[in-house]
Amino acid sequence: MNFINELVYYLAGGHSLAFEFAAFFFVILGVCINLLYTVTTSHAVSNNCPVKCRIATSDCQEKWCKLYFWRNNKWRLAVNFLMALAVVRFFADVTGKPLTMGYCFLTGLVFDAMFVVYRKLRKRFIEFLSKLDS
Repeated sequence: MNFINELVYYLAGGHSLAFEFAAFFFVILGVCINLLYTVTTSHAVSNNCPVKCRIATSDCQEKWCKLYFWRNNKWRLAVNFLMALAVVRFFADVTGKPLTMGYCFLTGLVFDAMFVVYRKLRKRFIEFLSKLDS
């Protein structure tokens, strides 16, 4: 039993597991707020809309399409999940400041926003390169 306690201590960075779960919750809360904002402000009509959604709604505009959402955001959610795990564990080691729930929430907002900016810049860069090739 002593080994298990020591392992949990090192995996949790010296915090209790309850503290780690609460911190993880607030990082994910920040990500979800940013993600929901993106979903509500995005343009609903797209050529990439799944056929199932097109059958259910004639032009994908009347109803939120879960298939389209998961297909376009699966990597974003995976990156945010891994980022949340790393931030909760290594925040105090990297910054030298104690981890608070406020830092966790802001980290969730900021890292997800950075992912959105990265995708937009990547798309523009690819468009710019294709214009240079033609």
